[in-house]
Amino acid sequence: MCSETTLRVLRQTRQIVADTCISTQFLLSTVHGLFPFKYDSGTRRLTSTKLLNCYWPLVNIAIVLITPYIYFLKPQVNQVRFIYDKPLNKLLAHVHYMLGVCILLVIIIANSYHRKELFKLHNDLVQMQRRQQRWQQKWTVKSNSQIEAFYYNAIIAKSLMSLLQVASNVGGKLTMNTNPSLEYFIYVFLVLVLKNVTLLTVANFHFALLNIYRQLQQVNWNFQEVLRLWSVRAPAVSNIPLEHVTDIAFAAFAGEAKQPNGSRNFGVSAIADLCGQYVQICRLARRVCKHYEWQVLLFLIIILFGNVMSTFYFLVYLGGKVVPKELFSPTLFLQFYLINILDLYCYMLICERSMASSKETGFLLKELTQLKSLPKGLQHEFEMLSIFMAGETVRFRFCGLLEWNFRTGASYMTATILYLIVLVQFDYNNL
Repeated sequence: MCSETTLRVLRQTRQIVADTCISTQFLLSTVHGLFPFKYDSGTRRLTSTKLLNCYWPLVNIAIVLITPYIYFLKPQVNQVRFIYDKPLNKLLAHVHYMLGVCILLVIIIANSYHRKELFKLHNDLVQMQRRQQRWQQKWTVKSNSQIEAFYYNAIIAKSLMSLLQVASNVGGKLTMNTNPSLEYFIYVFLVLVLKNVTLLTVANFHFALLNIYRQLQQVNWNFQEVLRLWSVRAPAVSNIPLEHVTDIAFAAFAGEAKQPNGSRNFGVSAIADLCGQYVQICRLARRVCKHYEWQVLLFLIIILFGNVMSTFYFLVYLGGKVVPKELFSPTLFLQFYLINILDLYCYMLICERSMASSKETGFLLKELTQLKSLPKGLQHEFEMLSIFMAGETVRFRFCGLLEWNFRTGASYMTATILYLIVLVQFDYNNL
């Protein structure tokens, strides 16, 4: 009894923490002008207000003005000797800064020209979730707690990674300057604001991916409910002629009659709705990738470049010729690398699991089509879904080039090592 109570309290606490993380994420996104919408609990849709419509352009203009100010302010307040005394290190720092400027401009342009699409996209994600909840309440009494558990765990993990990225960037800049002035603190704060624009954008992308995965899992669970119903009822009709099996096992497919225990059976409309849900989820996944593709691609490039820089600076530190060992700690540069890798793993895990869920839908559809004497309406729905799945499935491909999964992640790690080797060979004297 005590253990059940403890588990229930832990589950409720996890849900509260996850809801708080999501609320904080979208609140910060609104403050930074990235998500100028609010959730209306009455209509259960995202809405916009005149205040937000006036606020987000002003914030974007402020971000554009802050960017060159930081570039000209940086040489006065952020002179780190081991970076600016070496031409290669200085070049890497400038390239990294220019990549950051590019992604900021892309994010601002996307917010300006695709704000309506972003609004409609997230509204469609919310409505799909509501559609599945209505289906669950109408047709089945069971629910899969593992789907919600993974959903909440992923939200908390991503929020933790974002917090570590911010703390690591701020901590690194404060560590590199032993006597920070007020001007330097202002510089660190402005840099943090610009970094948050990128981090919050990709965090919103992660949230959209996570919703896609949860909805796919829910569709699979509902399809499994249909198979469970058949497996339970099939033994009772095993000795009945085949021509009467449809009348018994699929009697509920013609209507919504209740069973003696009060549960509902699945009608043709329920199965058709499930097929439509899967098609809609695939289209939502494609729209999510289309909207965030350039932001995510530039983010991946920045992370790749940052990983190469951090590991290279760590090797420079180990050499002891350029960096005074009493000024830095050995984990100063490696923490950037490790946190970035863990953050990328959060994205890869969601994408990989979503593609696996899409394949699982295909296996479930194959089992459903093998049931004997299906009604013509269901046969048509399954045939149409099979045709759709033959030409399209859930994939997260950016610009038609990069498909994000574990295989791509391994190539990403290999590229980091290769670029690091090139830098070491090019500027061996730094070590």
